[in-house]
Amino acid sequence: MSNQTIDNRLSKLLKGIRLDFQFPIKDIPEFEQNLLNGISESLTIKRKQYLFKENNKPEGVYFLKSGKIKLLKEYADGRSHIHFIITGEQFFGYRPILSDMNHPLSAVALEDCELTFIPVTKFLQAIELMPVFCRKLLEELCRSFSVLIARTNLYSQKSVPQRLAYAILLLNEKYHNDSKTNVNLSRKDLAAFIGTSI
Repeated sequence: MSNQTIDNRLSKLLKGIRLDFQFPIKDIPEFEQNLLNGISESLTIKRKQYLFKENNKPEGVYFLKSGKIKLLKEYADGRSHIHFIITGEQFFGYRPILSDMNHPLSAVALEDCELTFIPVTKFLQAIELMPVFCRKLLEELCRSFSVLIARTNLYSQKSVPQRLAYAILLLNEKYHNDSKTNVNLSRKDLAAFIGTSI
């Protein structure tokens, strides 16, 4: 089997389990872009700082401008499971607002981050006026559900070394998109990402 065939198969597999919460702001009408910019506030958080905690009521939505954030479930015995690592320019935190629920996961900075923040009330008022943005939110919600099913199926059927290999491939893409050469993640976080112990 040629290297190109292997690369194509890996690319297809990773595409099915990759979840980036991305929708380009440049693809929405200028009016909607201006509306979002007008209600956004700048926010900076340091490495290991919480952005929000599981079971807390959402305060707003976030757009990551730089840095990396992990979304994780924390357990009473000190263990955790990392469900997603957010990188690049991505919106997140809107799901619990749209479903009128509390945060199902905590968000912690893996490195210093710059974000923009939109308070809940302003966000809910604004989406009434932004049909294209709303459609993209809906597309992202549907896509993320499919990705979660694919990832759950993949991880439930694979051994720990296989899960680790897939995780390293996914993380490698995330870190290389940010023009860094090394995956800067602790062993504890890597174990939490694939659902195993150190």
